[in-house]
Amino acid sequence: GLTSPVILKPLVACGAADTHTLCVVWSEAGAGSREARAQRSPLLAQELVPHDGVMVKGYAVGRAVHSAMRPSLPAAKPDGWPDVLVFDSQQPLGQALRPRSPGPSDAAARKQGRADPALGAEQDRALKPLGPQALCEIAQAISEAFGGLQLFGFDVVVERGSGRPMIVDVNSLPHSAQSFPGLPRALKAVFIRAHERQRLRALLRDRWAAGRAAGEP
Repeated sequence: GLTSPVILKPLVACGAADTHTLCVVWSEAGAGSREARAQRSPLLAQELVPHDGVMVKGYAVGRAVHSAMRPSLPAAKPDGWPDVLVFDSQQPLGQALRPRSPGPSDAAARKQGRADPALGAEQDRALKPLGPQALCEIAQAISEAFGGLQLFGFDVVVERGSGRPMIVDVNSLPHSAQSFPGLPRALKAVFIRAHERQRLRALLRDRWAAGRAAGEP
């Protein structure tokens, strides 16, 4: 079974507005709550990986990878928050993490959503395993796992304690010039490689057919 806290994600992505609605069940007490049961199904239940409140969002186009650092969920339920937190992942962190059910005051929510400058150096150290080379290797592994996927987004965090990079999400989020600088050039490279592979396969197929016709083994 899964260990709390657990995050519930809709399996349908990039569709209606509620496909961005996520639900964090901080403890077993909230598993049967009205908020948890009300989430759009089917759902993916995933253990919330303990990390330092920051994630790296990766954008892959063929062999090219661009990344950006984003604030993430806290490692543990803040004091005064309910056992179930429902939020919109497309909203800024301070707004997205504000509970829809009664929780802390607006001032407290703003304080919790604001980054602590003292944590900057610690977060930088925590993200060292996610350098450019590591992100390219992660993107390559994801591509191979999904049969040669060429256009996708992914979220990675560094597990607290072990220091291991953990892929927490893979999606078909459409890229844009804002999320992926140099997007037209990267797409062109993908199309050229796909065309070259197709030509090579056609050439090998023709040579194989010609060899069979000539009686070659």
